[in-house]
Parts: sequence; structure tokens; C-alpha cells
Amino acid sequence: MTDWKPGFAAAQFRLDGKRALITGGRGALAEAMAATLADLGCAVALASRTEADCADLAAGIADRFGVPAAGLACNIADEASVEATIAGTVERLGGLDILINNAGASWWGLPEDIPLKGWQKVMDVNVTGTFLACRHAARHMIAQGGGAIVNIASVGAFLSYQPDAGQVVPYTTSKAAIVHLTSDLAAQWAGHNIRVNAIAPRIDRNGHDGNAGPRHPGKNAGWHIDAPLWPPRRSGWHAGAAGVRCGQLHHWSNLPR
Repeated sequence: MTDWKPGFAAAQFRLDGKRALITGGRGALAEAMAATLADLGCAVALASRTEADCADLAAGIADRFGVPAAGLACNIADEASVEATIAGTVERLGGLDILINNAGASWWGLPEDIPLKGWQKVMDVNVTGTFLACRHAARHMIAQGGGAIVNIASVGAFLSYQPDAGQVVPYTTSKAAIVHLTSDLAAQWAGHNIRVNAIAPRIDRNGHDGNAGPRHPGKNAGWHIDAPLWPPRRSGWHAGAAGVRCGQLHHWSNLPR
């Protein structure tokens, strides 16, 4: 008989002693994810171009949950800035175990009218920025023996919109790229004990991707996409999915046998 002990399930979600970096680290979504990780015992760094906002949010997280928290500056589209943010996280928190790629940009308009600078901005932030953060975080994680990465995609990665429903071709294209990037990185880094997953939120009431729901299994090395198929459109669902992807429950080998 399997040795199921009281508290075994809750223990799989705990992140005590872990250190996380959340890019795009300001606003309601970042706060929801940071609060979720902090409530599970994880130290948190929040990074965006507006360091002051991240520092204020981090101070609130530290005060409410009693975990170390830091606010950092980061231009996700600039490799030197990303590298410095990873190094700053390691310095401030003592290491890096979890990366959540929440930074994102969009550009509204008909595809025949979108300026090239609009297309490039979205790709630089959403695709290149996500890759840069993954790469520099992974270098640290490989050296320490593992980690967890969660990329924020979108249901738009799987949908096509007519003009009256959405004029966001650069955004949806970039999010589709993130889905495949996640799959490839999961396969590339599985041997280093790095889990790479994605959440595909829908749009919430504040105009952000802010929800997560049923799991859709991926086809490569243990990666999954969390994609919502119904309301409610709440940041808490998004944050909860991120917490699950970062926790030990995602390692089925950790369950009692």
C-alpha cells in the first residue's frame, strides 16, 4: 500500500527556499503571481522598465507575506539589461530557481497598415525578450542543477480574428512563437532538470491576459500549455496556474509510490 501521509498534497505546492524572477513585474497580473509564489514561501524579484513600481510592489509583498522581495529595472528587449537583471536577482535573493516571463507588448491595427516598427516592437519584447530571459536564466539553472520556467503565451496563439474582433496580428503571431519556443526549450533543457511550461491566458476585464484553465498536454519533454476555455476572467486563475507549474507537484516522480 502506498504510504500516503497527511499533508503530502499541500507539500507538493510549497516553494519554501525557492527564488523567483517575474518579468513584466508591475500591475495586477504581476502582483497576483508574486503574491501566489510568496504565499507558497518563495522569495520574489519583480522587474520591468519602471523600477520604482516594481520596488513598491515588492515592498508590499515582503510586508504581507514575510518573504524576501526585490524590485529591479529591466528592458526585456535589451540583452545586457536582461543579463544584469538575472545577475541582480541572484545577488538580491541569493539564487534563481524560477523564471516567469510576463513582459509583453502589443500593437493594434490592420496588418496592411501596421508600421514595421510596430511589428518589430512586439517581436523584440514578446519573442526575443522571452528567449533572452530564458537563456540567461537557464545558464544559471544549469549550473545549479535545475529550475522552472513559465512563459506567458495567450489563447490568441491558437485563434485567428476577423478585423471586427481583433486587429492584433503581431501579438498573436508572437504568442504562437512563444508556444513553440516553450516546447523546444523544454526538450532542450529536460536533461538539465529544467521544466519549461506556458500559460495561455484569455483577456481579462482590465485588458490583459489574466486567466488560466484546463490543461492541454504538450508533445515534448513534459511541457504543458494552460489555456482557459471559459470565464471567469481573473488574474488569480493565471497566478494559480503559474504556482502549480513552479511547484514540485509537476514532478510526478515526487509523489509517494
